[in-house]
Amino acid sequence: MSQMPMSDGARRALRTAVQLNSPAAKLLLSVIRTAPGSMKYKADDRFGPLGMMVRESGPSLPAPRSLRPFVRPVLPHEFHRDAEDFRQEWLAKTFTKSELGDEIERSLDRCGEDIPETRGGWQAIRPRPKK
Repeated sequence: MSQMPMSDGARRALRTAVQLNSPAAKLLLSVIRTAPGSMKYKADDRFGPLGMMVRESGPSLPAPRSLRPFVRPVLPHEFHRDAEDFRQEWLAKTFTKSELGDEIERSLDRCGEDIPETRGGWQAIRPRPKK
């Protein structure tokens, strides 16, 4: 794994999000490794993919239905600027999805967490529409 072209602030926000919610970080890593095309670049996501792990404010709430049973904790305010840097770099495609996965793995390792097995791709669960 090579070091990715992510700013120190963006990396700090990512590492903090992984520390706060390692189960969701593992899920995000699995998505990156098995179905990267499903990850979209959405300008209206305040923290980009970090939003799968953490919230901006308010109480810690359950994650969206697709991520349950995870709870998304609030990212401490002192990391919001770093998270915004992460989002800007994500939207500018400063780093690839694969490089993001590498950084998540490094962060999980630093937290003493196991790296999930992510070989293979997702299977289609419905037939393709007929043309």
